[in-house]
Amino acid sequence: MNIWIKKIIDNKIFCLLLTLNILLVMFFLFAPQFAPNSPIEIHADHALLDSSGQYPLGTDQLGRCFLSRLLYGGKSSLLMTIGIVVFISLAGTTVGIMAALAGGAVEQSFMRFLDVVLAIPSMVLVLVMVSIFGNGIVTTTIAIMSVSWITYARISHSLVLEFRESNFIKQAHMGGVGSVRILFKYVLPNVFPHIIVVATQDFGDKLLLLSSLSLLGLGAQPPTPEWGYMLSEGKQFMQRAPWLLFYPGFLIFIHVIMFNLLGDRLQDILDPKET
Repeated sequence: MNIWIKKIIDNKIFCLLLTLNILLVMFFLFAPQFAPNSPIEIHADHALLDSSGQYPLGTDQLGRCFLSRLLYGGKSSLLMTIGIVVFISLAGTTVGIMAALAGGAVEQSFMRFLDVVLAIPSMVLVLVMVSIFGNGIVTTTIAIMSVSWITYARISHSLVLEFRESNFIKQAHMGGVGSVRILFKYVLPNVFPHIIVVATQDFGDKLLLLSSLSLLGLGAQPPTPEWGYMLSEGKQFMQRAPWLLFYPGFLIFIHVIMFNLLGDRLQDILDPKET
């Protein structure tokens, strides 16, 4: 673990990417406090205005300040994405480790269940759940969480099985070290870096998934500002007001690219072949 931390600190490109990602996320989490106007206040007589002093990025089809909606939409999109990734990584990792440590019929039954679920595309499962329980950002978020934790369970289970059969774990058992101590001292420090890599790369994927569902009208509902739903609202005004599509699409693109670059760099640093 100490070796990995040192490699992360010594990697200047990773530190730069991490700093930029943190600044991007923090900006949108706190930027709504500096929004020039209300993101939901309607002014029908100001619809589809170009940039001005009152509306720096113009207005949408209902006369709402588009910059304010972008700022509040970034807060909604990023908070939901972070919440989803944190939950599924913790829940999936915990369940996978417990299954691997349980062993026997419990482990086999659980893993066969995961195999069946993983055989079905996650997007299909999410769409089925949203269709059953209705549209809305809460329903969509719960649906994504319900199917996405399985990946982390599978990965953590495989890692624990690998370490469980290693010589240093067997020697610890022979030396009288308890199972709980082995878990926290040997297993988790080896599993944790791999899960961090997967979670970092998963931010961009979950942001795209949330935005896609909102674009289809299954996620955020009016008047909630959210980048994917803003794309859905603006597509019918593509020629008259292209900024309604450009700005939210560009922000989604930038965040996905930044998260993926960070995850790829972290994977290179924590690659066991390089340690």
